[in-house]
Amino acid sequence: MNAFTLLKDDHEKVAGILEKIDGTTERATKGREELFAQLKNELDVHARIEEEILYPALEEYEETRAIALEAYEEHALVKQLLEELASAPRMMNSGPRSSQCLRKHRAPCGRRRR
Repeated sequence: MNAFTLLKDDHEKVAGILEKIDGTTERATKGREELFAQLKNELDVHARIEEEILYPALEEYEETRAIALEAYEEHALVKQLLEELASAPRMMNSGPRSSQCLRKHRAPCGRRRR
């Protein structure tokens, strides 16, 4: 398995967790909290791989430098949203809004595979 396949699989795993979160009811607080913890862990590991290995390599080339910089910015936004959700778990009850913001994280890798 190559690095891009691994990252793509990670994105699909995150999308699956987000779908599970969306499928829960407002009463499923414990389930949402468990899914959120799993989501945060997956995103932390994934972001670390991209930020420590992939993005520095992309920054070395003029053609891909802008993509790397945009991806760093998107990671910062995702991390900020995760912190906000972690500090106010009840926000996870807003499910679709939160998941839509987090789903946008998938775009940069998809664009790079072209």
